[in-house]
Amino acid sequence: GRIVMDLSEANTCSWCMPGRFSSAYSANVSSWGAPPTLLETFRCTPCPPGTEQRRMGESQCDLCPAGRYNPVNASTACTRCPEGGLCNEGSTSFTSGSGYYVLGTPEDLVKAFKSRGKDEVEQRPFEGIGPASCNPAGACLGRNRCMEDNGRPVHQGVLCGECAAGYRRGSFDALCKECPPQGLNIF
Repeated sequence: GRIVMDLSEANTCSWCMPGRFSSAYSANVSSWGAPPTLLETFRCTPCPPGTEQRRMGESQCDLCPAGRYNPVNASTACTRCPEGGLCNEGSTSFTSGSGYYVLGTPEDLVKAFKSRGKDEVEQRPFEGIGPASCNPAGACLGRNRCMEDNGRPVHQGVLCGECAAGYRRGSFDALCKECPPQGLNIF
């Protein structure tokens, strides 16, 4: 609407809608050649990622609780963390839990999140982003970290699906094990 210099000139005031909060705003305003006057008022500001606001007329946004996240502005509700994901309080994204791996970037997540309908968002992993389950699950420790042995990598790569140098696996779904000494290898 129109900025007024005096509240007596204001037509209406309105509550901020859910997903927004009332924040202080000041600006130097001048009209018809008069010297600038400082206008102090409030305006509705979108809640930032990692927060939500479910009610009208609030002066702040609420952090997403643990187990929920929100990657976009102006959200009325945070979304439940997908299966295999970890979300801390105030999360704008998720990371992988034990047995899972996240493939995409936070930018990929925002794009995928915006393209889904609200009913589709809850708890289902995002195609091409995850969290994706690892095979074997024990290779992925969570937070995209792979299994180690005394600080040495055992598993590595995407989904922790490769054995590190000096390790092998007996089958596709087995954990990598240290190779025997070279003299004991049987062909």
